Amino acid sequence: MILWLASYPRSGNTFLRTLLFKCFGVETYSIYNDKSDIGKTDSFAGTVGHRAYNGTWEAFYENASNSQDPIAIKTHGAPIDDAKAIYVVRDARASIVSFYHYLLKYSRYKVDMYDVISGAVSYGSWSQHFNSWSPAARPNTLFLTFEELTGQPALTIAKIAEFTNLPLENDTPPTFSELQRKFPEFFRSGSNKKNVDELTEEQLAYLFFLHGDLLRELSYIDDYSLDPSAIRQAIDLQSEKLLGFRLSGTSQIQTDMYHVKHIVSEIREKQNSDRELIRQSEYFSRKLLELQKERISAIEKQAEIDGQEKNSLSQGLNEARHELEKTKNKLQKLEHILAPNLTSLVEFRALRYVLAERQRIKSRNKSSSQNLVK
Repeated sequence: MILWLASYPRSGNTFLRTLLFKCFGVETYSIYNDKSDIGKTDSFAGTVGHRAYNGTWEAFYENASNSQDPIAIKTHGAPIDDAKAIYVVRDARASIVSFYHYLLKYSRYKVDMYDVISGAVSYGSWSQHFNSWSPAARPNTLFLTFEELTGQPALTIAKIAEFTNLPLENDTPPTFSELQRKFPEFFRSGSNKKNVDELTEEQLAYLFFLHGDLLRELSYIDDYSLDPSAIRQAIDLQSEKLLGFRLSGTSQIQTDMYHVKHIVSEIREKQNSDRELIRQSEYFSRKLLELQKERISAIEKQAEIDGQEKNSLSQGLNEARHELEKTKNKLQKLEHILAPNLTSLVEFRALRYVLAERQRIKSRNKSSSQNLVK
């Protein structure tokens, strides 16, 4: 059987795996095998209790699902079955900033803070991920927070023991500072406050616009206010970047359109009664619509030009063929008309030649007779 260890990236999943290994002796797997970070060195993998699976993920998943023993597997994706799970959530502001720094270091693609806020990155947005799991309502799911996981380890251990029925081997949990000393590149800060302080006013306004309601629901904030001008500026910054794809290559167009779709999806899902904020969503949606119409128009225009050129060439060829047939018909008609006349003309010319010869002979004979008389 599978025990999912689920979270949005940079929300405490690795700390949870380390705790399970140190306190319960449970080695854990990852859907991704984590070859680029946790599984890159034996030291890191050994500290976390990470094990890599062999073969394909599909084969491993089938075997793990049918196993009689619990097999703990890390995931940052949406749920794919109804197996037991431990879900960890972290303040979106801290999680997003930490994920942004992780992507800067490990990702092959260039991203900015707005990409992570809007979910135009791997695993989507913070809110989308949480809502896909709905950990408070999902059956067979232990719902933990990053803050209690790192700040109240004894309470967390008790909850995990009760939920999993795993025997406790060591009641001394790992500390974040200990892990940070060993692996500072991966365990960057661990401080929610430091991460939140990195956000600009515009970024924070955009984050609250997309995730404020869920942050309030989870008691990360008491309330929040939205500055429409700051949101408008944030959206303008995004739209300028995304609509600049006209100067990019095909692959960049696909990436930009992927970003646009995620951002617009987030905005549309946000049902806020504030008219000014609704106008922000409409404004950005109109920009996307104009962009799509412009691309469609360009494609149709090119297709029309190509079609016109093809039709023109085909029409010219047909006209030439038609004229050729008309000329052939005329020639055939002329041959029928001229054939008898040509015969008569030949005969007439022959007769005229004979008559001329006779007249010439007659004149010559007459001349000869006159000479004899003289």
